[in-house]
Amino acid sequence: PDYIIDLGSSQGGSALWFAAQLKTFELHSSKVLTVDMPKEQAYWLNNDRAVAAAKRLRVDHFIDWNYVDGGSTNVAFREKVAKLCSSGKCMVVSDSNHDYEHTFYELEWFSKVVGVGQYMV
Repeated sequence: PDYIIDLGSSQGGSALWFAAQLKTFELHSSKVLTVDMPKEQAYWLNNDRAVAAAKRLRVDHFIDWNYVDGGSTNVAFREKVAKLCSSGKCMVVSDSNHDYEHTFYELEWFSKVVGVGQYMV
């Protein structure tokens, strides 16, 4: 994929793993967009270790960290995703808020940006 949309960054481990895979498979123009709520809304979020590891592994340029109000429901983030996915192939990984309403929303909205031959997991 050109873009991997990671819904639910939490500590940043998945974004780091995806970025390492992009580097391994030499997909240098691909990017991981990861999103979650800001630390002010979710005290447990701390991606400092993942950011440091990304720098050590030289994959930090693959990751676009987005800790924004509302996480995956943030309008500006969704506009960013829609714009990028209109010109490239997108895969979506949903691992954020697991309640019914939120999961249904993510499936409904983000399934529209998944590219042909790509997946929503």
